[in-house]
Amino acid sequence: MYSATWRRFTLFGLMVAFAAFLAGGCDEEPSPTVPAPATPAPVPAPPPPEGPAPAEIRAEEVVDRETLRVFVQAAIHAASEAISSEDEIYPFFDATFRPEGQWRHGEVYLGAIEPNGTSFFNAAFPEIEGTDISGLTDLNGVRITEELLAAAAAGGDFVEYFWPNPAVEGDEETGSLKVSYGEFVTLGGRELALGAGIYPDSPGDD
Repeated sequence: MYSATWRRFTLFGLMVAFAAFLAGGCDEEPSPTVPAPATPAPVPAPPPPEGPAPAEIRAEEVVDRETLRVFVQAAIHAASEAISSEDEIYPFFDATFRPEGQWRHGEVYLGAIEPNGTSFFNAAFPEIEGTDISGLTDLNGVRITEELLAAAAAGGDFVEYFWPNPAVEGDEETGSLKVSYGEFVTLGGRELALGAGIYPDSPGDD
């Protein structure tokens, strides 16, 4: 009888000790059913710029359609980098695109047209700025401004028309082939079609 009682006491003691061990373990380590504290998600890196910046090109290097396109796109890039508000647009154009140099050489110069056909900026003819040129046509009836705005709205394209070339004597009556490229850009919340043109058949332009 003593032996049976001792065995029961011993078994009871072992159970109590095991339970105490389990309770002590719960105090030291988190339960596997409790989720660990969440770690902050890493901050994502800023997205890379959409393609490389346009190549550097000067007005004097514009000799064909491809260099004309690159020239206009480089001007758009330069303006986009420098302008942050609408009231900065014209001062930047006037100070950067009007002087002879990188952005103007001879008959290669930049102009900007508002979507409604108003001339916003013209490096060579400031007197037309602020006027409606939506009805401008060439000697054959090509609606130049409308075509340029349509080309810009298409994502950027070329327009061909005939226009008097100051370098060609007596060209006022017939005009010479001129190719212009236009592309829309939003600057300081304002949308403009920025473009330029060349006389591809003019002496010194090829």
